[in-house]
Amino acid sequence: MPSKVDDTDSVHEMIETVCDEWHSAIQADLEHGVKWLNESESAEFASKYPQLCAFGHWLSELEMKLSSNEEG
Repeated sequence: MPSKVDDTDSVHEMIETVCDEWHSAIQADLEHGVKWLNESESAEFASKYPQLCAFGHWLSELEMKLSSNEEG
């Protein structure tokens, strides 16, 4: 069951929640991360689902940008 997002959460907290849910969903679909750790399985997933991989990369970059903005 996905985490709840509270109305008082900051945008960064909401993005962190989305990232956590994204990573959990991807890892669950890839046999709890075992395939994700396997280079050939990871490459196969990336070739079969390039848009999902691109979205995950974009989401991670967004989270890093938000983190660096809050620190500085």
